[in-house]
Amino acid sequence: MICSSCGTEVAEGVSFCPMCGAKIEAAQRPGSGLKLAPMAAEPTKPGTDTSYGSAPTPGNSMYGYNGNPVMMGNIASSTANSAYSSISMDADEPLMDLEEYYRKDCAPKTKQFVQTGYVILYIVGVLNLILAGVAFSNSDLLMWKSTGSEGMLYIDPTWSLIGGAVLLIGAIGVHKLKSRAFAGGVLVYAIIMFIRNFMITHRISGWLLLLAGIYAFYGTWVLHKDYEKYKAMKTMIR
Repeated sequence: MICSSCGTEVAEGVSFCPMCGAKIEAAQRPGSGLKLAPMAAEPTKPGTDTSYGSAPTPGNSMYGYNGNPVMMGNIASSTANSAYSSISMDADEPLMDLEEYYRKDCAPKTKQFVQTGYVILYIVGVLNLILAGVAFSNSDLLMWKSTGSEGMLYIDPTWSLIGGAVLLIGAIGVHKLKSRAFAGGVLVYAIIMFIRNFMITHRISGWLLLLAGIYAFYGTWVLHKDYEKYKAMKTMIR
């Protein structure tokens, strides 16, 4: 069928033109000679369902995540699609890898979680290595024995060295690879250290490391989830 208002070819059974919004009253096939009078587009009320009754046609390369045509390729203009990609889904555009997707199309909140996580991991990891180095060179300064009365934490330079290495490796994995496995490993390590410190000192400590692990794991998990949706959509419109 041909829209009498803008001339766009539309699929059978569609009530409104996806391009101009004009109501489709009758079919007009190419070459039939039938002319339809132009009709004004009906105003759409707020909250009205604007879903289309047909699947995407091969000739149109701009579609949203739910398969509906998107005006000017802006997926964010649709209320139903606002939680997903904000760029145009062009069928001719090559598939982005995870890193490119993170830089160009990752949700700002998700990116903030990932960045906050690996920045804190870098800081805490470096501090652990500094403590380990100072403790190895001057044990009387930092290696405090814990006692039942004082409840002071015993700083083991070996564990500080291992912990610093683990955190830096995890930070690099989250920063460069956006890896959920690295983020999950850091989170498990943070939980273990949080419980260990509480059992020794009977005080809450290590919460910053625990927070960094939670931020990194949640951010990378949401990032991978959104990226899989993006890949599925690219596969569907090709």
